[in-house]
Amino acid sequence: DSMNFAEAMRQTDSDQFVVAMEKEISDHVQRERWKVYSRSEMRRSGYSGQVIMAVWSFKRKRNPFGVITKYKARLCGHGEQTVQGIHYNSSYSPVVSWTTIRLLLTLTLVLGWFTRQIDFVLAFPQADTKTDLFMEVPSHFEVINAKLTRNTRATNPRHRPNILKLLKNLYGLKNAGLTWF
Repeated sequence: DSMNFAEAMRQTDSDQFVVAMEKEISDHVQRERWKVYSRSEMRRSGYSGQVIMAVWSFKRKRNPFGVITKYKARLCGHGEQTVQGIHYNSSYSPVVSWTTIRLLLTLTLVLGWFTRQIDFVLAFPQADTKTDLFMEVPSHFEVINAKLTRNTRATNPRHRPNILKLLKNLYGLKNAGLTWF
């Protein structure tokens, strides 16, 4: 059930993915994850990197019985377009091993500790970017009065005058996991 933008828009339930896209953009705007810039403002800032593409990723979330419970749209940065030394300095991402998780759960049982599960909403995008990163406005959105607005007839993002300066990380970027810690 994971798909890219073109695949999601060919589905019979594509309208549900569009609603999910609007929610994703709204969540990012509400949390001030970027600032709208013009391409000329970007050039005047002395930025030497390329503007990276915005990439959509879609998924239908299902319960154990296979019933769709949620439509998910995730806005990602095209990490393969980033260059070390310009867009990021390091790409190491610390993760916990299963051995450590099992050990802690065993200790919890043996010692009677209390455990709790936490799910951070948009976890990686909570971290500030460490370098300047500019991203194209996502497909089917355009900038009107300095705000992202859905427009299915918007021109190709590469030909638009506005771009987004990322203030916070996005999924898909090389250093997304690193800056969280």
